[in-house]
Amino acid sequence: MKYYNDFEYTLSKKICESLNINICKITSNYCLTILKPECLLTNKVQQTLNIYREYGYQPVYIKVKKLCEEQVLSLWKYGWGNATLSRIVMNYITMCWNYCAIIILKSANSLTDACEHLNSFKGPSVSTANNPTTNLIRSRLHSLNNFLNFVHISDCANDLLRELPILFAHNELIELGNIINQDLTLNEKEVQTILQPYISHYKIEDPDKLFRKYVNSVSQNNVYMTKQLAVALKSAYENKTISIDLLFELIDKKALYWSWETIVIFSQYIDYT
Repeated sequence: MKYYNDFEYTLSKKICESLNINICKITSNYCLTILKPECLLTNKVQQTLNIYREYGYQPVYIKVKKLCEEQVLSLWKYGWGNATLSRIVMNYITMCWNYCAIIILKSANSLTDACEHLNSFKGPSVSTANNPTTNLIRSRLHSLNNFLNFVHISDCANDLLRELPILFAHNELIELGNIINQDLTLNEKEVQTILQPYISHYKIEDPDKLFRKYVNSVSQNNVYMTKQLAVALKSAYENKTISIDLLFELIDKKALYWSWETIVIFSQYIDYT
């Protein structure tokens, strides 16, 4: 396997050995999921957890935190080879901007690979492929756009072992190991107590209209406007697409600021090619 020699993967195995945890117990019973910032901000948490329970998965350990750029880049490092720079940059902006809920789930049934099993119900990241009539998790949650798709689930057991030390501190890994050794789970009240302070109810109405409003507003500001920038903004307005370079130029000039609204809008209209 490509990451057998990764430090994180090796560390997980060593911690399991130190706590006398059978690796097979983890791979067949436990799964890692991240409820992304958009899941918390649009109040999709309870719906997501209910879907997980339908598939027989119960939360056993939850940490809510803001990920740093290094964590995000490490988490998906084996997928970056096929990604454009625009997608890489926007991925860590959206993931690092607000809180994520990192959750360890326990399957009610012993499986060959608990992560692979749940991941098979996740659905693709591209929202156009998310047919709302299907029973896939992202389809049922109605992804906001091609980029904001609410959840990450470890692809397989080996991914779980590699991702654990990326997302959890050493003391948290020890705490999790003790929970696994004792076969503990969290009840509904415990889950709500942990997550409720981070849940919001943001909504975005008519992204096309908001995108053009933002671009038009910037175009009319003469403080930082140049002829070249005016041409680029006119093209963005007419074609409903914006390059990552233009977006960062506007942010650098303080013409735009990252917010929940701008992330939703511009993650949809950035040119990812």
